[in-house]
Amino acid sequence: MVHRRAIHVLWAVSGVVVAKTMSSHHADVDTVKSRATYMRSPDHVIDQVSDPNLQLKSVQIFFRHGARTPVRTIPNIQQADWNEKTLFEGAQDTYIDYDLCNLKGGPRPEAHVESTYRKVRLSGGSFKGQLTARGMNQMCNLGMSYRKHYVDKIGYLPLDFNSSDIYFRSTNIARTIASLRCVIAGLYGTSLKKQDADHVKIYVSDSESEILYPNWHSCEAVSIFVKGVFKNTDLIPGVRHVRRQLQELIDVHEDHHHLDMVSIRDNLIARLAHGLSYPTYFEPLLDMIERHAVDITMFTMIAHKDNHEKHQHLFPLMVGPILNIIFENIVNAIEKKGSPKLYMYSGHDTTLMPLLAALKIDVDHWPPWSADLILELYENKNNQHFIRVLYMGKEQKVCESQDVLIPYDKFKKCLQQFSLKPSDYAKNCSNPVQ
Repeated sequence: MVHRRAIHVLWAVSGVVVAKTMSSHHADVDTVKSRATYMRSPDHVIDQVSDPNLQLKSVQIFFRHGARTPVRTIPNIQQADWNEKTLFEGAQDTYIDYDLCNLKGGPRPEAHVESTYRKVRLSGGSFKGQLTARGMNQMCNLGMSYRKHYVDKIGYLPLDFNSSDIYFRSTNIARTIASLRCVIAGLYGTSLKKQDADHVKIYVSDSESEILYPNWHSCEAVSIFVKGVFKNTDLIPGVRHVRRQLQELIDVHEDHHHLDMVSIRDNLIARLAHGLSYPTYFEPLLDMIERHAVDITMFTMIAHKDNHEKHQHLFPLMVGPILNIIFENIVNAIEKKGSPKLYMYSGHDTTLMPLLAALKIDVDHWPPWSADLILELYENKNNQHFIRVLYMGKEQKVCESQDVLIPYDKFKKCLQQFSLKPSDYAKNCSNPVQ
């Protein structure tokens, strides 16, 4: 039974507890709510490159899936009504035909991670971690914004879908596959309805060799480190105070249960996204829960200021395989090997967060539903190459560059230290360094 009493909210910043003014506190809570309910407009403007003499040679896009049902419940708290009959209605325009195959073009591998979400139903009948109609429309809007920019505005992509122009890859999980489907529908839905339209292929990997997120299930070195962090998240500055306050609030005793703040955030944000009720006594704590959930997650990825230096030898295992793919795609475009114009990768918050950290983009809040990271390769008249990075459509200065256009050599020097080829990744995973 939850204690019904007033709680005094204390805020931890870099390990020092400070009081925040009510006006600032309300602004922070409102910001968390705004991100939870974020719906990108199909007219969302993607920043245009400033130099008209540059030629766009390649685009790589990594995005997070849309709004979904939660993957965890909160102990001692009544579940929301995740109604399977209403949550998935109202996204008819997001459906297209496509084939799912493994990375070599063969049959789809078994979806082991997805099967874990389907063992138990939530209250209301829905499974955990499923893309809802709201999430489908978020992703369709994202695809429409890509069309307005890359097709209508700059003419980089053709009017009609051409399968040789775009490579589609997703994690082998229902919500990311469905999210990619919706993005494609927004980008080329009308074209794909034509009888002679090219067929869409979406490539997925088996869960054991998945590299679109830090794979703590199959990489032993990552698994050992992550399990150690989650066994005692109190080691992260500020977390112990917040965790104990939450446990007291929902009457979970410390000797019974170590409260998972990341899961609490996940459940509350999913409720907010779908307009479902949650206990009002969580309201003053939303920003604090969000910030410490980010700290915990970044800590597990060796991307937090308090552990990056000590454990930086593990950071390549979190992000190295993705960076290797990014570099391979860039080199293929530079060497004109007939590579696709656009690579599209459908992933998770844990896909974006280590990439943002590697690029030295501050991760001060959780990537919202449909957040995207775009990497563009440009070439000038002297055959010099530049990289432009956009996060949620806005240009970013990466790798401590003073310009949004960073020479490829500087970009490569910044990130190649973390990049890992498959053979090196496998070797380092099986030989964890403590």
